[in-house]
Amino acid sequence: PGVYMYDFGQELAGWASIYLPPGLPANLNITLKHTEALLHPPFGPANGSVWMGNLFWAYPVDHYVTRGKVSDDVSTPRPPLPWQGEYYEPRFTYHGFRYVQVEVTPAMELNLSLSSVQARHVQSNVSSVARMLLADETIQRVSNNSWWTESAALMSIPAGCAGRGERSGWTADAAFASESELFDFDTAAFFLRWMDQLRDEQCSDGQVSNGVPGTCGSDEDPSWSTVYPTVAWNLWKYYNVTNALRRHYPTLQLYMRFLDGKINATGLQNIFCQWGDWNAAWAAPRNKTQYTGPEFWLTNSQITAAASAVQDYFRMADMASAIGETDDAKTYQQRGEALARDYHEAFYDAQAQWYGDGTLTAQALAWWMDVVPSTEQNAALRNFEAIAAAQNYTLASVGFIGVRYIFEALAQHNLSHVAVEALRSRQYPSFGYSAYNELEQATSLWESFDASTMHQWVDESSRDHHYQSSINTYIRKYLVGLDMPKDAVAWGSIQFKPWAAFLSSTQAEVLPASRVEYQSPRGWINMSWSFVNGRRPASKQAATIGVQASPIVRQCAVVPQYPVPAGGLRLPFPNMTLGCPSGQPISGVDYAYFGMPDYGSQAWFCFGAQSPPTPRCQVDIRDSVAKSCFNQTSCTLTASQKHYGNPCNLTTVDALPPQGYQLIVRILCPATTPLVEVDDDMSTTATDSIRTQELFQLNTTVPLASRGEVHVPLFDPSQQILEGETVVYSKGQFTPGNGVQGLGIQGRYAVFKTDSGNYNFRVVAATQPRG
Repeated sequence: PGVYMYDFGQELAGWASIYLPPGLPANLNITLKHTEALLHPPFGPANGSVWMGNLFWAYPVDHYVTRGKVSDDVSTPRPPLPWQGEYYEPRFTYHGFRYVQVEVTPAMELNLSLSSVQARHVQSNVSSVARMLLADETIQRVSNNSWWTESAALMSIPAGCAGRGERSGWTADAAFASESELFDFDTAAFFLRWMDQLRDEQCSDGQVSNGVPGTCGSDEDPSWSTVYPTVAWNLWKYYNVTNALRRHYPTLQLYMRFLDGKINATGLQNIFCQWGDWNAAWAAPRNKTQYTGPEFWLTNSQITAAASAVQDYFRMADMASAIGETDDAKTYQQRGEALARDYHEAFYDAQAQWYGDGTLTAQALAWWMDVVPSTEQNAALRNFEAIAAAQNYTLASVGFIGVRYIFEALAQHNLSHVAVEALRSRQYPSFGYSAYNELEQATSLWESFDASTMHQWVDESSRDHHYQSSINTYIRKYLVGLDMPKDAVAWGSIQFKPWAAFLSSTQAEVLPASRVEYQSPRGWINMSWSFVNGRRPASKQAATIGVQASPIVRQCAVVPQYPVPAGGLRLPFPNMTLGCPSGQPISGVDYAYFGMPDYGSQAWFCFGAQSPPTPRCQVDIRDSVAKSCFNQTSCTLTASQKHYGNPCNLTTVDALPPQGYQLIVRILCPATTPLVEVDDDMSTTATDSIRTQELFQLNTTVPLASRGEVHVPLFDPSQQILEGETVVYSKGQFTPGNGVQGLGIQGRYAVFKTDSGNYNFRVVAATQPRG
């Protein structure tokens, strides 16, 4: 008797209030214990009581002593009338909690109801301005958990966690979480004020502390001090705060001089560092007293430190350019480019064909920063995917820095299926494991994926840590598809690109739709997309295949007596001429490579395979070929190292295998079916010989003074795209619509420019008549 436990179903920051019934005696001690977890094995029996073992020195317990009557003192907080009992709500503290246990001393029954204790969700005065809806339960859960964690962190400063006795402004945590927090909440003023505090506490030599408020000069690491240029850059990118940039520019320069001096003294390979990819996930869950799992590699701390430092130069170049400091911008850009080359030389293992010791974080940083030379890209990318597969698409050995880059780097390099596999995984270590494990289900982002079993490692077991909330940026940019083009700021130009449209068929079925609503500084931006029947259409691409040996090649690895598709193989001429059989303009480039394909698949490709060969060492030249061939009735390409480089970095002709360097191109051609006129019910109006089937919808809202860049997926070149009831793409041709103009084919997307307004794009396919 006298003990009541309340589960609010959600980890949050704030406090609890309690309504006490009238007629209680005076001097009862009412205790409210706030915790993030209930007691469960291995910490104790699962008896329904609260557990406070992970809270450091925090003592999140509030006490109230009853008066025995309702106070007439007007200064006492009052509950809503007509409550006649006593009421208690603390206002000068806050806790991170999901559970509240009420204890009465001396013990007696209080007859409390479900509504007697209420949780107050508290944060700084920053309103929520974004909402994402995803059709997949696990991805939606991770996004929601990120939102709640961000909210708990926004408490005067970007605090590391709310629950335990460590509410510090860790600078790396804020650096890597700030982009999500700037999108999900209206935090421009919040972060501008904290930037002033960063400047005020900066050391005289330019160094930035690992915690602000904090002590100058402690625990140097570029991944922590990057917070100054990173938050400044994010604020500029999302809010175009050029006045603030001018105000902070001298002290930002001071920091860069500090960083430059350190790099000059040691080089990137021995750059100063302290923390690295902090709190990397162990290979197996830690238990109460010890770790008994397998050994695993940690990412070299110099790799993460050097990556943060290199990115700072490019951010400074952008910001210097934005405020008219063009000479400085050029200097920072050139220095960044030189250091990017140094980064590859310092950390790439040419024999293993990966970065560092082969961890996911090490590979992701190199790909995200675009430092991988073209000659190494095919092998390095295969290894990136292979490393993820080898650890069953979990986040073993990954810390919060890795989380920021791994998912985005995979998506940027056509490995979205790998990123989604890792995001949806419920195997340890993963976000899904935290949310769905049997012992304790996370409703926020945990500091460690194994927090539900670890007790000895109490300093890593917070249930509410915002340093991994960068995951919401990946979900928004690459699963929903809302972002800004590279050269845009403050949503003056908006990119709508549903990357997830080309996930594998199985993954597309678990994520058939998504939506985002965002109140930007310019007004509401909305985006939603869906597969009309809940499944991704099959890709059936009309194409012409070209295979051409380079001039230094002695022969092509093709058995001569096999038939060769028309226009497919031309030897020994160094030029390849491509065109569509119908004579219509080329509508796109499916793939284009130059290099040495794998022996086993080369012959199959030459004879008309539907996918490119497994590469050994070759360079992707789609963009270059698209510039030459798109919308042309024919185009001529020259198979030459002069045009496309030396992908395998060979020095002699004799080093080539029999098939040598190949120029391999597959172009897309318009469908030969007639233009289909459609009415409201998507049936034909001109003829019954062809009808249409709606496959995919993409809806966008562009606010005033903004422009849209809409990427509509094409699953088959014969498909049409309508905006409203107007056909804006068909047979390889773009037709202007109301506020819509075609920009061209980019990969598997038809790209349109739009004015402000609401747009409804639909992908439709011609089918056989009914009956």
